[in-house]
Amino acid sequence: MRPGREKDLAYAHSLAKHGMTLRDTLLERLAETSLDAVARDLADARIDADFIAT
Repeated sequence: MRPGREKDLAYAHSLAKHGMTLRDTLLERLAETSLDAVARDLADARIDADFIAT
């Protein structure tokens, strides 16, 4: 699995920082997405990190 493009990760972080997306919405969408456990855990950790850092 690819780790993600730096510019996309920075964009997602910026959206969280400026209140332009909601953590619960992202987690709901993640739950509906077909991913293996490793990818799901990585995405979940990234979402958490973006909102903890804000």
